[in-house]
Order: sequence, then C-alpha cells, then structure tokens
Amino acid sequence: MYETVIYEGGVYKADEMRELVEDLGGFILQEHKMQLEIHMIMAVPIEDLDVVEEKAEELLGEIKRVPLAGTEIAVVGMSLARHHMPHPVCDIAEYLRRHGARTNVIGLARGYGRELAQLRPREKRLLEEHDLVVFVVGNFRDCIEKYKLPLIRRIERVPVVVVGGPEEIDADDVTYIGGVGRKPYRFRKGREITKLDEIADTVSRLIEERRKELAEDPPAVPPMLVKDRLTRELPLRDRDVVLQLDGVRVHRPYRKWSDRLARVEIHDRKLEEVARIRPSEIRGHTLIKIKPKSEVEV
Repeated sequence: MYETVIYEGGVYKADEMRELVEDLGGFILQEHKMQLEIHMIMAVPIEDLDVVEEKAEELLGEIKRVPLAGTEIAVVGMSLARHHMPHPVCDIAEYLRRHGARTNVIGLARGYGRELAQLRPREKRLLEEHDLVVFVVGNFRDCIEKYKLPLIRRIERVPVVVVGGPEEIDADDVTYIGGVGRKPYRFRKGREITKLDEIADTVSRLIEERRKELAEDPPAVPPMLVKDRLTRELPLRDRDVVLQLDGVRVHRPYRKWSDRLARVEIHDRKLEEVARIRPSEIRGHTLIKIKPKSEVEV
C-alpha cells in the first residue's frame, strides 16, 4: 500500500527527492513550481515513508500527509435549483479538494420536492463510480427522514455522508453531520470552518476504512502505476487521468480509446488482463476498475 503525501521545499536539489521516491518504487503524481519553491504530490510505500521524511528534513523541506489524495468524491445537491444548490455545496467540494480529493459537484434531475424526489438508475450508477458520496440536504427534519433518506440508502457500493440543517436525525444507519443546511452565503466564520473540518475528518475516516478493506485483497496493480503508464505511453496529460482507490477515470471516450487503453502493458500484462474497462456514466469518459489480486494471480 501507498501513502500519499505532499513535499514542500526548494527547487534546489528537488531532483534528489524525485529520484529517491522513484528508487523506493513510489510515484510523483503532480508537481507545481512556484518561483523558488516546489510542491510535489507523491505516492510513497508506507514502509518507506520514514526514509522520505528524513530526506525532506535534509533538504530543509516538509512532508505533509494528504488523507484524501487519490480519491474521487461526488458532492450532491438534491437539484440544480438555487434553493437546493446553495453555497455549502461548493464550499464542501472546495474544502475536500484542499485535502487532496478530486470532487465532482452533481445535482439530481428530480431530487426536489417530497413526493417528486427520485434517484434515477443512471444517477445511482454514476454516484457509485466514485469512492464516496456526500449528499447535501435541506433544513427540514421530516423531509430528510421520510423522503430523502430512502433515496440516499439506495447507494450501496460506496460510503455515503449526509450533511443537513438539523443537528440530529433519527437514522442510525446513516453517517450524518448536522448544522449546515441551506445558507445563502459562503462559509467564512470560525464555527463554519470548524464544521467544514468535521466534514473533512468524517470523509477521511470513511476513506481510510475503505482503504483497509481494499488492503485485505488489494488491486492487482496500484492505481498510481496505471496512471503512470497511461500518461507515459499514450497522449494523455496528468489531469486527463483521475485516480480512484481501486482504479482510474480517463477523460477520453470509450469507443475511440478502449482498444488503446486495453493494450497498455503493466508488469508484462496488458491492462485488459488486470482491469475492467467500461464506459463511464460521465459522458465522454472511460472508467477503469482494477481487479483484486485474488482474481488475477495464477
């Protein structure tokens, strides 16, 4: 397993950090140079993390853990209407990005109203393509408990966090965070930032639990390695390949790219042998889910 961290230090001798990570079998996921400073997002083998930290100290840099790096999270408003897509949706999505996640803000086609609220099969499949889903609901406890939660419970394959206005709701089977609800302004005050921290901590905890589940029968090849090979062998930019816990999403249409993706070699095997490649529910994208080791090893 890998730990995703950020190295912050000077451009001078940054090559030494890059070479060390690659020698340890890790990956440089992203690099950002800002004048004389460099920020590198790296995936490092957990057992070698102390070696990387010692090197960072030697280079007068700093290693920071990024708990949500390598994940794709959906932040869902119940509709695209202005009363259902308030500022908290954007604030939550942005705050999770600061913790390393790639977030997609999604509004349901028929999530508004009580009797009208729906979660269509395609929307369910789309949300379950992510590593975790955050639902941002409204202020009315009765509406949340009787009408919104039955829809939300249909998401079964990935963890779900529900964020709403009431401080508490009657639902022990749902991870719920209250005190948010609909607000017509950005989160700027201290107690509001504290609430965003609570949401990020809860999401991080669920993602860590998911990582431990995957570690029992991990992907046949690390998603970071898949991304590295795709960007090296195909005309793909770093931002065209989004990491997930058990795969990647490629910003290319399935019909035109599936054969090229399938032929990419990883550890003397073609990608189609170690992963399932299929069209994503996001139009113009291809989803690659890596098979667990128990299915691939002979």
